[in-house]
Amino acid sequence: MKNVIIVLSILSTIFFLSACHDHDDDTLYEVTINIVKPSSGASVTKGVLMPIEVNFSRPDKTIHNVLIQILDSNNSVVETILDKHAHVTSTFTYNESAAYKPTTSGTFKLKATTTDDNKNQPNVKEITFTVN
Repeated sequence: MKNVIIVLSILSTIFFLSACHDHDDDTLYEVTINIVKPSSGASVTKGVLMPIEVNFSRPDKTIHNVLIQILDSNNSVVETILDKHAHVTSTFTYNESAAYKPTTSGTFKLKATTTDDNKNQPNVKEITFTVN
C-alpha cells in the first residue's frame, strides 16, 4: 500500500508540473492587444492616480506571459505595472482604476507585451501619454 501511495504521489506531481506546458505551443503565438486606458495621446495629471486597462485576446488558445510597463522618453522602464504568467484561455484583462501614480511630468509610454510559454514570440502594443 505504501508503494501505491508513493507512485500516485509521483504521478500527481508529474501531472501538476506538466499541466502548464501541455497546450498549443506548436502554433504561432499571435495575441491581439488593446490598450483601453489611458487612450493614446491622453494627458494625465502628475500625482493623480491613473487607471490602466489592457485587453489581451487569443480566441480558443492560451495567453501566457503578460507584462505591462511605463516607459520614459528614453524607453527606460519607470515602473512595471504587471508581470505574470496569466495562463488563461481566450482573453486576459488587466483593469485597475488606481494602477499608476505619475511623479514627474513629461511624455511616457504604456507598453503591453505578451510572450509564449517559453517567453518567445513577443506581441507588443504601445501608446504614448503626457503627464502635466
